[in-house]
Amino acid sequence: MTEYRWTLKLNWSAETQSKVVFEAIMRTSQAVGTLHKNEREKTIATWQGRKPKWIALVRRIYPSKVKLFIIRGGEIIARKKWLWLDEGTKVRFMHVSRDWQSKTEVNVIGSGPGRGHITGLDVRFPLPGIKARNWNLIINKKLSTRFERRLVTAIKKGLKRRRSGKFAGTNILHG
Repeated sequence: MTEYRWTLKLNWSAETQSKVVFEAIMRTSQAVGTLHKNEREKTIATWQGRKPKWIALVRRIYPSKVKLFIIRGGEIIARKKWLWLDEGTKVRFMHVSRDWQSKTEVNVIGSGPGRGHITGLDVRFPLPGIKARNWNLIINKKLSTRFERRLVTAIKKGLKRRRSGKFAGTNILHG
């Protein structure tokens, strides 16, 4: 499984590392994890057959780290399909009809209708490889600034709640 990680390391005093601040950070991380999942699912929306499944996990590594993992799951061939298209290949052995049009484009998030069909698989006649779509790079770049802004806001809200004495009762911090 491929994992994409973001680590937030805070070097705060024990007084500042309170439950409320980390609760705000965890909620924000979970929301951003859902955004990452949704962006990746947009790309595979019109795929036929097996599709990868996305899992967003947020874990607190006590006392001062929070990690967000975006994990590609599902069947092996579905995970490989994403990998081949995202990172590209040097050669391919899949032969397609003359009217073939891919459902996805290079450096574009989303998928369209596409057309054509697979005519066969022949390892004796390799064809030019698949061009890298770079979805992970695009999605990570797109959402990283949003993630940073949301984290700063969450930390400020958490500190504000901490000072005012309003503590939420839920314990979601230990993932």
